Amino acid sequence: MNWHDRNQKARCRSYAVEAMDEPAKVALFLPSNTQLCIKEALETGVINRNTRIIAVEKDAQIAARIERYLDREFNFPYLLHCDELTNLHLADDPDVQRYGIDLAYIDLCGNLKLSYAKWAVRQHGVFNPGARVSWTFCARVRLNALLDQMSSTWASFTFGNTRARIERKLMQSTFTSLGFYGWDGCHANDNAGRYDRATIEGVYGAMVANYKVDIVHCIRYCDTSPMLFVNFHIVGQKDTPTSRHTCPRDSKLLAQAYYEITGKDIFVDKPGRRGRPRIRKIKVELTPGQKAIKARLINAHGLGSGCAKWAWHPQNPNGCRKE
Repeated sequence: MNWHDRNQKARCRSYAVEAMDEPAKVALFLPSNTQLCIKEALETGVINRNTRIIAVEKDAQIAARIERYLDREFNFPYLLHCDELTNLHLADDPDVQRYGIDLAYIDLCGNLKLSYAKWAVRQHGVFNPGARVSWTFCARVRLNALLDQMSSTWASFTFGNTRARIERKLMQSTFTSLGFYGWDGCHANDNAGRYDRATIEGVYGAMVANYKVDIVHCIRYCDTSPMLFVNFHIVGQKDTPTSRHTCPRDSKLLAQAYYEITGKDIFVDKPGRRGRPRIRKIKVELTPGQKAIKARLINAHGLGSGCAKWAWHPQNPNGCRKE
């Protein structure tokens, strides 16, 4: 593979912004400094000047250039989110609630992290049936706990019943038919492609948690570093998973890896048992006056000194019982 061929990135971009039957009413981009994805989308007709653009860029200088471009090219009010993607709440946007998103090109500069995976599984009811959602990840992995956990548990992970294992094999063959091979032609089951396999499994598990999806393209290309492009077609919507135990089978590997690292359920906000913060026990040195009050309260109620509910504490100086 020629990593100096810039046409590979342009080819992936063209797949992400292929023309649809009608222009998208709402589209999500991470346009960066050149806004090439938005410009090409305008040329292909997948969006028009009345499309509501949701652009994400945390760098202030680049965001200013994007703002000037959107002011000049689009008639409909846009949303420029000058923060991390994980802090963008799409479901709260009134136009997303009304129309839904028809096109999303999430061009990330890094790997699939815990925060990206959690953000992805929270986007329930955001994308319309027929929408295209494209992800781009850096294929060079360093110190990524999620991908390490997923790649290490791939072979030993069990899927409940025979039907689930058969579906897993079918999905693996789908990846193979899409040219899913590791670097230097190595197969995905070899060590060279294990992070690529974990990345695709992770983003697929996040998408399939809320939607029925098809993987249309899965391509490696060269940017400033090796990149991985995954293009999904939204077929329909699913019910929101209530926990990692009720999520779809193809999401369980992602959910289990997230739980093993954080001790929390990726589908709910309430932390699990392993995620509860430990209570630090602080020894309080009492003054002679405080010791006298404590002794008087203990004698008055006839309780032993080991009773925590009635013992004296600086935040409870009167010894009142807390229900």
